[in-house]
Amino acid sequence: MSINMYAVYDQSVDSRIFLSKPHKISSLCSFENLLFLGTYDGYLLQVIYDEMDDEKTYFSFGVIFERHISESIIARLQTSRYAEFVAALSNNKLQFLDAEKLESSPLRSSLDGVSTFSIRDSDLSSERHSILAVCTMNQHLQVYRVVKARMDLVNTINLSSIALDVFCVDNFAVIASSKKYIGVDLKTKTSHEIFARTGSLDRPLIDSFSEDEFLLSGPGSLGIFVNSVGQSNRPPLTLSTNLLALFSRKQLVFAVDDEFLTIHSASLQKQVQTLVVQNVCAACMSLDRDFIFMATYNPITNASQIRVVQPETWDLVAKRLILAGCLADVSNLLNDQFTKLVNLCNERPATSGYAKKIFNTRSKRVYTLMGLYLFENGQLAHSREFFEKSSLDIRELLNRYVDLLPRGYEYSADPSLHITTSPKAVSESSPSITEDQSPPCNIFNLAETTGVSVTEFRKFLLNFLLENRRGRIFTQHTQFVETAILKLCVQLSEDSENICCEGYETWSELVESLSSVNFEDLQLFLDEHCAYHVKALLCRWNCDVEEALEIWKSLALGVLIDRQFPGSEYYIDALLTALTLPAAFRKHSISATTKAVSTMPLGTLVGCTVYAELVARHLEGLLASAKSLPLADTLVCRLASITSWNNASSSTHPTTAVSSTNGKFVLSTDALLKRLHPKHPDMAENYLWLRIFKAGDKESSHHTLLAELQLQLLLKYAESKDGEKLFRQRLRFRYTLSHLEDCQTEKLLASLKSSSSADLFTEEYVTLLGKLNKYDEALRALVLREKNLGAALRFCAWCTNIELHQRLTEHSTLWNHQEIDEPVARSRHMKIPKSNAYTVLLKLLLTSNDPSLLEQSKKLLEMEIPFLDFVEILKVLPDDWEIDPAVSAFLANAMKATLIRESKSNIELGLTTQIASASRIEAAVSTSHGLPVTDASKCLQCHLPLNAYGDLRPFAWILNQEYSPTSVMHLHCLQSDSVL
Repeated sequence: MSINMYAVYDQSVDSRIFLSKPHKISSLCSFENLLFLGTYDGYLLQVIYDEMDDEKTYFSFGVIFERHISESIIARLQTSRYAEFVAALSNNKLQFLDAEKLESSPLRSSLDGVSTFSIRDSDLSSERHSILAVCTMNQHLQVYRVVKARMDLVNTINLSSIALDVFCVDNFAVIASSKKYIGVDLKTKTSHEIFARTGSLDRPLIDSFSEDEFLLSGPGSLGIFVNSVGQSNRPPLTLSTNLLALFSRKQLVFAVDDEFLTIHSASLQKQVQTLVVQNVCAACMSLDRDFIFMATYNPITNASQIRVVQPETWDLVAKRLILAGCLADVSNLLNDQFTKLVNLCNERPATSGYAKKIFNTRSKRVYTLMGLYLFENGQLAHSREFFEKSSLDIRELLNRYVDLLPRGYEYSADPSLHITTSPKAVSESSPSITEDQSPPCNIFNLAETTGVSVTEFRKFLLNFLLENRRGRIFTQHTQFVETAILKLCVQLSEDSENICCEGYETWSELVESLSSVNFEDLQLFLDEHCAYHVKALLCRWNCDVEEALEIWKSLALGVLIDRQFPGSEYYIDALLTALTLPAAFRKHSISATTKAVSTMPLGTLVGCTVYAELVARHLEGLLASAKSLPLADTLVCRLASITSWNNASSSTHPTTAVSSTNGKFVLSTDALLKRLHPKHPDMAENYLWLRIFKAGDKESSHHTLLAELQLQLLLKYAESKDGEKLFRQRLRFRYTLSHLEDCQTEKLLASLKSSSSADLFTEEYVTLLGKLNKYDEALRALVLREKNLGAALRFCAWCTNIELHQRLTEHSTLWNHQEIDEPVARSRHMKIPKSNAYTVLLKLLLTSNDPSLLEQSKKLLEMEIPFLDFVEILKVLPDDWEIDPAVSAFLANAMKATLIRESKSNIELGLTTQIASASRIEAAVSTSHGLPVTDASKCLQCHLPLNAYGDLRPFAWILNQEYSPTSVMHLHCLQSDSVL
C-alpha cells in the first residue's frame, strides 16, 4: 500500500497574523478558510488563509479581527461547523463567539467553572448538529446539542474527578483525569476505567481514530488505540516524550512536539516520515482533516509564524522521483496532471483559470529539477530542453560554474533544487536540513564524475545564455546573464586569437550588444585573465573613453600583451573614431564606425572637438618616444583626412565651426605643424601632403611649407645616401611642383642652386625653371649640359600641357556667365608665356653647331606642334638649308596654322560683338520705366482728382498709342468709357 508523503509549507513573507503587537500563540482551531488563534495574553484573532503557488507552494495569512477576551491564556479553541461559532476556554471560562464577526454568539455568551470541553460535528440525525461536551470544575459532564438556532442541554453526568481533557462523539465520551482515562456511555450514563495515566504526559491527548476507536497518549510515550468499551485491538505506537498534539487521518497518526512532526502508519506499525518544524507552541487539524496548522514562536526575535502540513503537492512527488532517477515516471505524472487539468477546464471553463496557473507554476518547477538532474549527470543537450520550459533562476546554474556570479554577491542555493538532497527529508525550508547541506556540485566536480569536460560545460551554458538572453526566463536577471556571457567568452577564447562565440565575429560586436553588466566585477575578472582588449571595449561601453584608449595604447606599444588585440591599427582607428563619431564611439562598435569612416568619400570627413584634447594628449605621448613614432605617424596621417571641425558632441548636430588653421585649437593644421616641425620634418611633410592632395587644403602658406619641407628632405636624403627615401621624395616633390602654383618657386630655386647637391636634381631644377617660364635656361641645362634631348622633349610637352590648360581655363571663363570663383579668377590673370617651350627648343637646336642636334631639329619641324612662334623660328632657320621635305612640311604647317589662327580670331571677334549687342538689347528691355502719376493727375473720363473717391479707389494707366503716357483713369470710369 502506497503512503502519501507530507510536506511543510511556509507562511508567505507578506502575511500578517496580528493587528497590533506580536503575541505568542497558545491555541489554534480552523473553520473553513478561517483560522482562529488564541494567545497567552488573552487575545483571540480571526485569520483568513489561502494556498498560493509561485516559486514554491506557500500559505498566505491575513488577520481580520482581533479581540481581547481575557486577561489569561486562551488554553483551548474549537469550532462548530454547523452552529458556526468558536468556543474559547480561558481561566475556566468558556466563551462562545460568532465565527464570522467574532462577537458574542446569540446562542450563549459563556459558561463559568469549565475545566475542559470538546466539540464534535455529527451527521447521524436528519438535522446536522454539533455535540458540545463540557466538563465543569464541580465534576460534571454536560452534553449539549447545538444547531445554528439553539443550544440544548441533553445530558448531565457526574464525574469522579476533575477532567483534564474530553473527547465526545454521539453516544460515547472519553475523559482524561489526572490519574486515568475514563470511558462514559452517554445513553446509560455509566463509566468505566480504560487505563491508568501513571507515567503518561502531564497533558493528556485524545483524538478519534475511526468511528468507534480512539487514540490516547498513554504511559511510556505510547499512542494507544481503544474502542468504546476500553478494549485495544491493535498494537500501540511509540511516540515522542514531549508531545504537544496528536491527530489522526485514515490510517496515519500525526504526533507533534516542539521540534518534529512524526507521521506513523497504524496498519504498518512504524514511523513513515519525520518533518522538522522547530519551536512549535500550538497545533490543530482542519475540520476536513486535510491540513495541520502549527504555530511556532522564536523567543529571540519574538516572532510567531504559522506552518502548514499537508500531503505533498504533485511537484514534490515528482521531485522525489527525479532524485531516484525515475524520469519516465515523472513524465507520466506530468501527463496525468495535464489530463486532469484538461478535464477540469472542460467541466468548469469559467473557473479553471487558477488551476491552469497552478499547473504551469508547478510544471515549470518540475522542468527545472529535471534540467538540473540531467545537467549534473552530464546530459547537457537534454537538460537544455527542460531549462527552456522551466522557471529556472539562472543564478542556480551560474552558481555551479564557480566564478560567473559577481564577487561578493551573496547567493544561497535553493535547497529545494539541490538534487543530491536525501528524499527522506522533504521540508522545503527545514533549518536542520539546510545547515549541514553541502553546496551543489560545481562543473569541476561534475567533470570528474560525468566525464564531460569543463570546456563542454562552458560551451553549453554560453550557447544557452546567448539564445535565451532576450527571452522571458532571464528577464529578472539580465545583468547576471550578460556578465556571465562575457566571462564565458573570455574563458573559451583564452587559447585562441579569435572570439569563440557564435553570432559575433568580433569582441566589439559582442560588447556593444550588452545592455547591463556588473562593470566592477568584470574589470577584476578581465584583469585576472589578461583580457585587456575586452576590458578596453567594456570601458568604452561604459563611456570611460579615456581609460579605454589608455589600455589600447599600452597594447599597441607592447606594454600589455593580449592575443585578442587586433593590432596597433585598431588603436589608431579608435582615436580617429573618437574624433569623427564621438556618439558612435560610446554606443556602437568601433569596427563598424571605423568601416563607416574608411568608406567615406575623400574630403568629406568632419571632426568634432569633444575628445580633441584627449587625442592630442595621446599624440603628444606617441611623439615623445622613438619606439612609438610609427604610431604617431599613422595617427597624424589619419588626422590629415579630417577636412573640417565642429564644436559639438556629434557631427550630426554641428554648432560652431572650428577653423583648421586656428592655432588655439589643439588639432588644427597650424597647431599640429607647430608640434611636428622642425623636430619631425618627415612626419610634417607627410601630414601636409595628405592635407593638401587628399583633404583639399587650399591654404597657400601650407603649399609653400610643403614644398620647402620636401626640398629639405630631398637634400637630407641625398646627403645621407638613403636611396629608397630619396626616390620616393623626388617623386612627391615633382608632383607638388606640377600641381601647386603658390609655393614660392623663386625661393625654392634659389635654395636648390645654393645646395652642394644641386647637380643631382636636374629634373627638379628644370621643373622649377619651367614654372618660372625660364624655358631657355631649363632647356640649355637639359640639351647642352646633360645632352638629354629626350628629357628636353618631355619638359616641352609638360610646359605645353600647362599652356593648354591655361588657355582652356581662359576660354571657359570667357563664356561662363556665372559667378567666377577665386581659382578661376586667378587663372584668368595668369601670365601666359610669350614664347612656347617648343619654340625655345627649336631655336636652341637650330643655332647649335652640333650636327646631331640640327638633325633632330628637322624631325621636330615635320611635327604639328601647337603654339609655335613661326616668326621666331624662321629668324634662326639656317640660310644654307635646302627646301627639302622637312623644311617644306614646316613651311606648309606654318602657313596653315597662321590662317587658322586668323580665322579663329575673326570668329571670336564676331561672336564677341554679337554677344555684346545682344546684351545691350537685353539690358534695355529689362530696364523698368516708371508710369508717371502726380498729385495733380486727374481722371481722363470724369476729370476729378484720382483720390476724389477715396485714397484706396483703384485707377489705371492707359497704354495706347492714341493716349499720352500720363493718361490715367479711375477703374470704374474706365469700365463705363464707351470709347474703350
